[in-house]
Amino acid sequence: MNGKYILLHGGILLAVGIYAAEFITWNLLGSGIVLALLLSMIFISYIWKRKSIVYIGSALFICFAGFIRMEIAENLWQNQSLYLAGHKGDFYGVIAEEPTETAGENEYSRYLINLDKIIYPDGEEKEISGKVYVYDPSKHGKYEIGDKIIAKGELRPVHIYKNPGKINLEKRYKSLSVIGRIYGEREGDISFISHSNEYYLLQKSVSVREEIKSIFAPYVEAEHLPVLMTLLFGGHYSEIPESVITSFSTTGIIHILSVSGSHIVLLFGFLYIVGKYLGLPRKITAGLSIIFVLVYGGIAGFVPPVVRSSVMGILTVLAVFTERDREPLNLLGAAVSGMLLFNPYYLYDISFQLSVLASAGILLFYRPLSGLFSSVPKIPSWIKDGAALSLSAQILLVPVILYYFHVFPLYFIPANLLVTPLLECVIIAGLSAIILSFLIKPLAIGVLYGADYLLGFGLMLNNLIASLPNASIRLGGMTILQMISYYALISIFYFKGKWKSFTKGIFAVKICTGILILLCVLESFLKPETSVFVPELGSDRGILIISKKCKIIYYKYSDFYSKRNTDEFSSFLSYEGVFDADILILCGKNGEKGKITYPKIPVKEIWMLGEPLKLNDDFSGTVRYLKNGTVRLKNGIRIGIDGTSLDISNKDRSVYIAGGTGKNRRQEKHGLWIGGAHPFEGQVEYSFLKEIKPEMAVYTGKGAMAGEDTEAFLLYGCPVYETIRDGMVEIKFTDKGWKPGSTGSEMKLWQ
Repeated sequence: MNGKYILLHGGILLAVGIYAAEFITWNLLGSGIVLALLLSMIFISYIWKRKSIVYIGSALFICFAGFIRMEIAENLWQNQSLYLAGHKGDFYGVIAEEPTETAGENEYSRYLINLDKIIYPDGEEKEISGKVYVYDPSKHGKYEIGDKIIAKGELRPVHIYKNPGKINLEKRYKSLSVIGRIYGEREGDISFISHSNEYYLLQKSVSVREEIKSIFAPYVEAEHLPVLMTLLFGGHYSEIPESVITSFSTTGIIHILSVSGSHIVLLFGFLYIVGKYLGLPRKITAGLSIIFVLVYGGIAGFVPPVVRSSVMGILTVLAVFTERDREPLNLLGAAVSGMLLFNPYYLYDISFQLSVLASAGILLFYRPLSGLFSSVPKIPSWIKDGAALSLSAQILLVPVILYYFHVFPLYFIPANLLVTPLLECVIIAGLSAIILSFLIKPLAIGVLYGADYLLGFGLMLNNLIASLPNASIRLGGMTILQMISYYALISIFYFKGKWKSFTKGIFAVKICTGILILLCVLESFLKPETSVFVPELGSDRGILIISKKCKIIYYKYSDFYSKRNTDEFSSFLSYEGVFDADILILCGKNGEKGKITYPKIPVKEIWMLGEPLKLNDDFSGTVRYLKNGTVRLKNGIRIGIDGTSLDISNKDRSVYIAGGTGKNRRQEKHGLWIGGAHPFEGQVEYSFLKEIKPEMAVYTGKGAMAGEDTEAFLLYGCPVYETIRDGMVEIKFTDKGWKPGSTGSEMKLWQ
């Protein structure tokens, strides 16, 4: 471990240990013994002056410390959640965050409550702890932070989809100590008790933001107001028009709508420039700036993302403005270590990842880019510095954005150079107007008018960039090889002139990077002839079949409106890089008011099993209503239909999708069997499996598992996967038949 960046390396090693806890199960006693042995080894090696052993031992010690910290957090959460999951009663608690509301046909309010006690149906009262999300379907006014409420119902355990390429909501819930959900089914299931002063600071922050909003309202256009408030403090996403969200996503600047480290850097930099203009000493300017940043964080609510961003931003800017050569990255490492020790689940939080990478990007690339831009003539220095700051924050974010959002914004550089500085000026103007409203109100009004004009111009300019041809390229999710290759290339270019004394090391890095890039290229060419993906979709069932001849999507949705499951399936398809298909097979019933849900991607044909379905949108392709029989495609693929059961085959491979009705009566060999949450009609018998000779079985859906079916498969010797347990299952067809590719649990390593 290099002593020059010891805190940075410590933060990295701690993160490695926390991540390792995802795959290694070890009791705390054994981990503690290992930790004590490592500490003894470090001490003895230090006395004997064995520096190499000290470095190795220290690295392992920090890794194990991270591992133990995560194990402790997991045990605490398990002890909280397990004994309450599935219990019914009256749950008492206090609202712990600003409620959220949804509009439309499925209108509801969502509250995060900190539990105090439960009264069971038999009258037994018990003190409890932990937080739950409460969903209130009633349409009366929402409760507020600090309100004590009663939620009647069943505490359902938190269930998270185990599909790759998505934000880890399981870790987010654990980070907040969320142990489940309670759904109010009737009017009066959620009722008010009294108001308390708990979460007083959060209450004040909400009231301050509402007051600021009322001050802004007369001088800012109505459609601009939620965008302005979100730019300043975050949290108003549901009020922003969907077209604005889409436009920002397309240009790759969606991050500016959430309070991040770059917000704090921007505020700190502005205050530093003001202090310098007024002639204040650097220390006084820095101290006053920190106070202003803390006040800003308080107004924003000091929710975890704001706290993390404030810490990262303060440390980053202090490091930049103190013009130290060694300390900045160490400060970042110290901040990361402190936050991970406080809450190891932060490692999986997208806002934490974005804040750390943005801060690291600024520390590494701001000065080189600022020097590069300084040579550009006829452009004000403040614009060049702002562009350098904005672009440097983005360099390390590209792989993370691609992983989570599966889209590469082709014009993110011009958007960051043109739009981001404008919006940053809006942020500074908005914050200045807040201060001026208490000092010189007419001047504050003028600043607000200017901010509104700049915001309107910025939105127009961003829409223009988003409307350009191929403004965003849908690439699918980034693999681990691609992410490592990207960061390796960045490190080569950055450290090219800094590793003069490590020529062999940089040469080795170049060789490894070349190998990684080659593997990435080969990965795209060495795909199997046929792959089947079965993601976890709760009560729904979605299947993706990709062959060199055809792309087929099968989607069976539940009887109720299941938009969440459909969105999950669409996100999964996007991650796999599937943005169109030849055939979409739909199976289900028309929902409320004739609505059905299905993935909205371009397809040539839509086939319907069971009853005819009413499509929600205009579809110009072919729509077929399938009846029992066999359909032969031009590419040689044959699809046999029996009720809602399907047999999709091509020469020596076959995929059988068991439905609620119908049965395979041809007694043909089925290499891959995909069943649902409910038993196959007539159930699967051992004698039947001996005839069809399945190689692999996958059962999907949430609900009553077909236990008899799975037992029959296991008795026959056929491996069975369950998406509710294993997450997404990938099956590949090879020369030796159907073989498992990966599951959701296995793919955690590559996320």
